[in-house]
Amino acid sequence: MTFYLRSELACGAVRFVPRDKASPLVALASFPGSGNTWLRHLVHLSTGLKVCQMKSKMLIIFFFPGFYTGSEYFDYDLHESGFLGEGVRNRSAILVKTHDSDEVTRSRYDKVVLLMRSPRAAILAEFNRVYSGDHRGLASRENFLKYWSEFSSTHQKAWRQFYSDWLLYPRPLTLVHFEDLVKDPGSQLRRVLEVVGVSGDPGRLQCSLRGGVANLWRRGNYGSSTESQDDLLLYNPETAYVWDMFYKEIVEQYNIMTQKTLIKV
Repeated sequence: MTFYLRSELACGAVRFVPRDKASPLVALASFPGSGNTWLRHLVHLSTGLKVCQMKSKMLIIFFFPGFYTGSEYFDYDLHESGFLGEGVRNRSAILVKTHDSDEVTRSRYDKVVLLMRSPRAAILAEFNRVYSGDHRGLASRENFLKYWSEFSSTHQKAWRQFYSDWLLYPRPLTLVHFEDLVKDPGSQLRRVLEVVGVSGDPGRLQCSLRGGVANLWRRGNYGSSTESQDDLLLYNPETAYVWDMFYKEIVEQYNIMTQKTLIKV
């Protein structure tokens, strides 16, 4: 399983270098299933710099190494797929992935990028990961029909608690919506890079978006079948209302927190 192959061939190899030890320790916090891996992938590819020079009528292209992201966990599959910062949780990483939200975890970081996806989509993605055993796999129909109801009920409460906890964070916090990242990855990535204090290379970002992202995404259909997991969700208006309410509640809390910060300034 290789995530970087196509992007490396088209956009230049991604090598990782440690940052200055004086750099801030920045968390990339998200509930499982919210697109953390994809955002890390974009950071890896876009922070490297591509410089073109003409010498003796020849075009010479230099690729400067990009910064790696770290993680509070060590995922063997991700490490083998090119995420070389797995298990790195210090300032040598530009961002450190975490799915935890307790006070001890929050207190370790100087800043946080809080990645949020709708509860329904995030919980469904995590269900697929857990019951397929793969970051891009699909849970079987049997597991879906047997376990989805209880899993979604338990995890919707955990989703709400996770983001409520992080909104207690007293230091700089930037909220990134996964849905906005999908619609306009360039502008959202620039927001993230601004938080960590580095600039990305626009050419490399565009190159990675054109060719190297599709193999990171999970497909929603079962093989060649036209049946998707949406067909198995068995729409429940009450559950949909709760998910929508939770999402709006967190956004409102963030907006209030941001407004208070602006008033203080």
